[in-house]
Amino acid sequence: MSNFLNKLLFQSFQRVADCLKPIINWQINAAQSANRDNADNAVNEIQSTQPG
Repeated sequence: MSNFLNKLLFQSFQRVADCLKPIINWQINAAQSANRDNADNAVNEIQSTQPG
Protein backbone atom coordinates (compact mmCIF):
# COMPACT_ATOMS: atom_id res chain seq x y z
CA MET A 1 0.00 0.00 0.00
CA SER A 2 2.80 2.39 0.94
CA ASN A 3 4.59 1.72 -2.35
CA PHE A 4 1.38 2.49 -4.25
CA LEU A 5 0.91 5.78 -2.39
CA ASN A 6 4.53 6.75 -3.04
CA LYS A 7 4.07 6.16 -6.76
CA LEU A 8 0.84 8.14 -6.76
CA LEU A 9 2.46 11.03 -4.91
CA PHE A 10 5.47 10.99 -7.21
CA GLN A 11 3.23 11.04 -10.29
CA SER A 12 1.25 13.99 -8.98
CA PHE A 13 4.45 15.91 -8.26
CA GLN A 14 5.62 15.16 -11.79
CA ARG A 15 2.34 16.49 -13.20
CA VAL A 16 2.63 19.67 -11.17
CA ALA A 17 6.23 20.09 -12.32
CA ASP A 18 5.20 19.57 -15.95
CA CYS A 19 2.56 22.29 -15.56
CA LEU A 20 5.05 24.70 -14.00
CA LYS A 21 7.79 24.20 -16.60
CA PRO A 22 6.30 26.51 -19.26
CA ILE A 23 5.66 29.22 -16.67
CA ILE A 24 9.20 28.99 -15.31
CA ASN A 25 10.68 28.99 -18.83
CA TRP A 26 8.57 32.02 -19.70
CA GLN A 27 9.90 33.85 -16.63
CA ILE A 28 13.51 32.91 -17.49
CA ASN A 29 13.03 34.11 -21.08
CA ALA A 30 11.51 37.37 -19.86
CA ALA A 31 14.42 37.95 -17.49
CA GLN A 32 17.01 37.17 -20.18
CA SER A 33 15.26 39.49 -22.60
CA ALA A 34 15.22 42.29 -20.04
CA ASN A 35 18.93 41.73 -19.36
CA ARG A 36 19.70 41.95 -23.08
CA ASP A 37 17.68 45.17 -23.38
CA ASN A 38 19.47 46.67 -20.39
CA ALA A 39 22.85 45.70 -21.82
CA ASP A 40 21.95 47.20 -25.21
CA ASN A 41 20.77 50.41 -23.56
CA ALA A 42 23.96 50.67 -21.52
CA VAL A 43 26.15 50.17 -24.60
CA ASN A 44 24.14 52.77 -26.54
CA GLU A 45 24.41 55.21 -23.67
CA ILE A 46 28.17 54.75 -23.41
CA GLN A 47 28.63 55.13 -27.15
CA SER A 48 26.43 58.22 -27.36
CA THR A 49 28.33 60.00 -24.58
CA GLN A 50 31.79 59.30 -25.99
CA PRO A 51 33.35 62.26 -27.78
CA GLY A 52 33.75 61.88 -31.54
